Amino acid sequence: MADTNINMLILGQTGSGKSTLLNYLYGNEKVKKGAGKVVTEYGDFTSVKIPSPSKPGVTVTILDSWGLEANKAEDWKKLINDKLIATLSYADMICAIVYCISYSKDRIHEFEIARLKELLEKGYKIVIAMTHADNGGFPSKKVTFRETLEKGLPEYRQYYDVVDICSESKKKIGTSVPTVTFGKEELFNQIEKDVSVNFIKVFMANIQEWRIQSLKKIDAFYAEYKGAIDSGSNSNLKDRAKLIQSEIKHLARDILDLINTAIEDAKSFYSDVGGSFTGVRYPDWNWDDILLGVGNLLKNMFETWKNILTGGSVVKEQLEKRLNEAIESLRTEVENRFKQAEEIGEKIRRRNA
Repeated sequence: MADTNINMLILGQTGSGKSTLLNYLYGNEKVKKGAGKVVTEYGDFTSVKIPSPSKPGVTVTILDSWGLEANKAEDWKKLINDKLIATLSYADMICAIVYCISYSKDRIHEFEIARLKELLEKGYKIVIAMTHADNGGFPSKKVTFRETLEKGLPEYRQYYDVVDICSESKKKIGTSVPTVTFGKEELFNQIEKDVSVNFIKVFMANIQEWRIQSLKKIDAFYAEYKGAIDSGSNSNLKDRAKLIQSEIKHLARDILDLINTAIEDAKSFYSDVGGSFTGVRYPDWNWDDILLGVGNLLKNMFETWKNILTGGSVVKEQLEKRLNEAIESLRTEVENRFKQAEEIGEKIRRRNA
């Protein structure tokens, strides 16, 4: 199996410990860090790729954003939204989001709750990494910070998880033993659970794109061949009926090939990531059975065309009627396939939520 990569977005306010956390996850001093200072430059994301700490053949590309600041919240939001727009590529999709909040702060600010809510409203699962868990006020803040999250995000409780992180080993004043880093394993365990849910966003974007493109193809086909029938004479309608019979078969096959490609791409990615990260294999979707209805539809349709052609009564009204029936049936099949995909996607989301 080729290496499978997932993309993780790491977000947070300036001074929230993002860069220190990134170095902790990477295993060495990969990026510079500062105490409450802007470290990642204003602009696009910086990134590093690391091997999964527990799964061979899986890599994690960590995309680090510049720190959220209240006076630049709209610019930050646009940057994040552009990155999160559902891509049709599983290789480019955002599989996990980690939002850093530091225990060194006095409280969780309202504008951070607002940003978290905006992310959760997009349907992503999020890991909230509570950094600087070696802070002296950690025990009491652990309680108050969680209460703030629960009060600020009550309707999203099942879509975020909180992990305490100590990213840096250091000696404190008056102590001889350095603090021990912790939280990496729990963080990745949580990310692993989130990947399957976040995957659904791109899967459904792919299926929605298939639906849109398929309906456009069907409409274009109808317009072309409805025009051919209208402009034809009785002497050449039989030839045009034969052409439509052949071309509508190609149209249906093209539509089925597109959805098969979309499903196979999804199966390949999800099987690799699901198998490596969650131990939950891709659902056994028997797409041959699901698509059997289309095959039966076409068989019946072609029998109808055959009867028209051999019956010697090919007239415009009959031909237009059969074309309308065939086009409507294809539209119905596309909508049925889309609905089934939505139901399966929702089933995976509920199972992994």
